[in-house]
Amino acid sequence: MPFDPLQERYASVKVMQQLPEELIHLIWETIDDQLVGLVPLENLLTFTLFLNNQTQKLKFVQPGTDLEVDFDLKKPILVNQPTTIVAYDADDHQTLLFEDELKIP
Repeated sequence: MPFDPLQERYASVKVMQQLPEELIHLIWETIDDQLVGLVPLENLLTFTLFLNNQTQKLKFVQPGTDLEVDFDLKKPILVNQPTTIVAYDADDHQTLLFEDELKIP
């Protein structure tokens, strides 16, 4: 099962430098509490942080499908927007990266 919450989790150095720790934890919580077990997940998930009508949202998109879900954030998190973050499950660990850090052969 992709994104087992018991697997080790990391964030790239670039993600750690540019995103608040609170947002990193929020993405992992969203995966665990809102997505795992509710929708079939692939090993690559995409999230975009953006503003819509003065509400900050985290959009989940699963590449290769039509599945898109917007989550309202209770508390604004100040980062450049829109910002796209990917979560990658490599079976033995999971990592948050920016799109430009993802290398697909």
